[in-house]
Amino acid sequence: MRPPLENVLRNALVRNLELIEPGLRPVQLEEYPLPNAHGTRGSIDILARDRHQMWVVTELKRSRSSARQALHEVKKYTELLCRERNLAPDRIRAVIVAMPDDWNELLVAVSHAARDWSHDLRGYRLLLDGTGAPEGAERVEVLPRAFEPRVTPIHNLFFFTPEDQCDLGWKIISKVADELGALGLLAADLDRVAEKHYIPAPFGLYLAVGRVNEEIASEELLDGYGGPEPFAAEYQAEYLALCAICNRLARSEMRGMNMESAQPGLLKNLAENPNWAIRGF
Repeated sequence: MRPPLENVLRNALVRNLELIEPGLRPVQLEEYPLPNAHGTRGSIDILARDRHQMWVVTELKRSRSSARQALHEVKKYTELLCRERNLAPDRIRAVIVAMPDDWNELLVAVSHAARDWSHDLRGYRLLLDGTGAPEGAERVEVLPRAFEPRVTPIHNLFFFTPEDQCDLGWKIISKVADELGALGLLAADLDRVAEKHYIPAPFGLYLAVGRVNEEIASEELLDGYGGPEPFAAEYQAEYLALCAICNRLARSEMRGMNMESAQPGLLKNLAENPNWAIRGF
């Protein structure tokens, strides 16, 4: 079934705004004109108020070609309404309503705007019945901020006396990382295979902390680091994660365990050192 014309959908939806959100009601049944002294003007498809008395700019789009204009228009109309009514940014919201297939075109752009815009921006998929009339709406979940996982320069070495301590140490490290939301870790198991008499702890664990995704990290990692370590300034959350891991291991009271700071390049040196062997990652 082909969706009805946009003005037909708008006229049907404006009388049933609770299909979108409970308590949403129109300011007027007609489109809301917005003349502007700077030469920019247009009409809000549906201007509404929600149950908290906030203003809601609602733009309805029924085709992919018009969907591409939705974000531009909703930003423009929100700004014009703020100026016309002298509203603070936190007193006005914006809503884009579009057909389900149109969100293939809209989702990335709307997700970016929803994360970074000063106004509350939401999207809904409009559902139609067999006659083409609106019968419901589904909230669109915006995409999280793009995240590129990679290893950071925040590295450390842990040494253990009995071999089973190494496995226990990794379990503790993994548990702390899970609790903090620092899910990117690279670790290498090391064995001292020659000249063992020179060191008291012949089993090593080399740890490199990956980038922390702030979307899932705990507040403990996002409070910032103001300590004396200058190398931690660029990777504050990652350094705080390593500090928490080291503190938990220190409290575990594993006999003979010790720690040393490390840096990029050291693992390569250990791999090339005939006294050490990497058992696995």
